[in-house]
Amino acid sequence: MDGADRHFERSLGQRIRELRGRRSRDIFAAELGIHKNTLARYETGQRMPDAALIRRLCDLCGVAAESLLGAAESLEPDAAEDYIRPPLLRGGGVGVSPVSVHRKWVDAQRLPAERLRLYVVEDDAMAPVVAAGEMLLVKLQPPVPRMQGLYVLEMGGSYTVRRLQTTTAGRISVQAEGLEQAESHHPVSAFHPDGAYPLVGAVVWQVRAPE
Repeated sequence: MDGADRHFERSLGQRIRELRGRRSRDIFAAELGIHKNTLARYETGQRMPDAALIRRLCDLCGVAAESLLGAAESLEPDAAEDYIRPPLLRGGGVGVSPVSVHRKWVDAQRLPAERLRLYVVEDDAMAPVVAAGEMLLVKLQPPVPRMQGLYVLEMGGSYTVRRLQTTTAGRISVQAEGLEQAESHHPVSAFHPDGAYPLVGAVVWQVRAPE
C-alpha cells in the first residue's frame, strides 16, 4: 500500500469519526449494524468500508457520498490522478458536474473504472427508492442470465431505472416502484442491444443529496 492509499484511508476514517460526533462507538456501531471493533478499524484507517456500509453512513447521517469519498478539487493538483471522474451518460446530465471518486475505493469494490458512468435520473419511476435528479454510478455491462437489483435501461429511446429480478422460470421481472403498473416479465433477450429494453448497466452506487 503506497502513501496515497494510506492517506485516503486515514482521511476517510477521520470523516467517519467526525460523523460519529459525541456518540459512543458502541451506539454508533449498533446504528450501523456492525461491531464496535469493526467501526474502530474504519476510523483508524486499518480497514476500508464497502459500498453498503458507506450508503448506511450517508443515510444515517444525512450526508452526500462525496463528503465521505472526497473530491479531487479539494486536494493538491498532483493528487487529482488518484481520482476518477466517470463520464456522464447522455441525457439528464447536461450542465451537471460529475462526481469524483477515489481510485482506492473503486479498486476495493473491484469495479472496472473504464466501464463506470454517471447517470442523472430523469424520472420518478423508481421513487422513493430513486428520485429524479439523483445521481447513480453505473457499471456498463451486457445482460446476463441472472440479474438482481437496480439497472439503467433504454425505454422508448430514453434512459430510465428499473428493478430487475430473475424469476424461478428463468425470465426477468421488471418493476417500477413509482408507477401504478403491473410487474412485467421478459426473456433475457429483451435486454440485448436489439431487444425491447436494451440494458445499459447495473447501478453500483447511489449518490444521495443530504436532506
